[in-house]
Amino acid sequence: IEYYGAGDRLLAFVISGAGMHLVELAAPLSQVEQAVHQLRFQIDTLRHGGAHVARHLPQLTERCNYYLRQLYSNLIEPLMPYVQGLRLAIVPFGALHYVPFQALHSGRHHLIEEVEVCVAPSAGMLLFCLEQARSRPQRVVLIGAPDERAPLLEREIAALHELIPAAEVRVGEEATVTAVQELAPEADVLHLACHGQFRPDNPMFSALHLADGWFTARDAYDLRLRCSLVTLSACETGINAVTQGDELLGLVRGFLAAGAPALLVSLWPVDDAITVQFMNYFYTAWLGGATLAAAHRAAQRALLAQSPHAFYWSPFVLFGRWY
Repeated sequence: IEYYGAGDRLLAFVISGAGMHLVELAAPLSQVEQAVHQLRFQIDTLRHGGAHVARHLPQLTERCNYYLRQLYSNLIEPLMPYVQGLRLAIVPFGALHYVPFQALHSGRHHLIEEVEVCVAPSAGMLLFCLEQARSRPQRVVLIGAPDERAPLLEREIAALHELIPAAEVRVGEEATVTAVQELAPEADVLHLACHGQFRPDNPMFSALHLADGWFTARDAYDLRLRCSLVTLSACETGINAVTQGDELLGLVRGFLAAGAPALLVSLWPVDDAITVQFMNYFYTAWLGGATLAAAHRAAQRALLAQSPHAFYWSPFVLFGRWY
């Protein structure tokens, strides 16, 4: 599915084995953008957690689901006659780049409960990702830089190292920019767990905070990757500035340009403890033989059963190749 805005009209191109369909959606683009804004506001109310949030979590979950249902009705439901199947590859447009499509709610189920979901900045970039050579996840590099804003990252790396004993690990003071530059080009899987920062004033300086400084989107461009997957386990690593021409600027663009065919990134600040669980579910499924999209779906469904508010279970999105 590729969405496109023309004035206040919102169109969807649906391509499948049965052919291509062009659907003009009934909801004006401006109405959809307002629903996206309201959804992001609801998600952001849980950013700082605390006892107040815990007391009102059922009501907050219902408010969030209200906008997830509205967006499902506007964006997905009109296309269902054309997209029956097990997987959706979605190319958003404008504000839709900030939508957690996997969390959209039909009134009965979230989309991820029904299908696998991945996204891409453009159809051309998706094709680029699909054409990259595949490598088995033999050389896994785990890099973790915990700090006061993300103190549980060391636990995340330790849990993954237990799952993947042969992985190369750099944690704490060893989790440096130099380590990324030296280890990334030979990695089959690159997992970076650290604090992330999106820079709306200059998106190409959006960065990951490592032990010796910031690794920016510009730095990612200089990598030459041959891996199957890059995971950016940090806050807002999937947030990009959407410029004229619907072009994305940020960490996602940097790593895709460096050759990564698939990225696992976050759309908002992540909960440390739940991220540890998500990564364990995800890598267990993927290394056990599931595709990337199937592992992503399995991990999110497992978390949904524990923590039904979208803030907790659905921040991570799969960019690019689904296998």
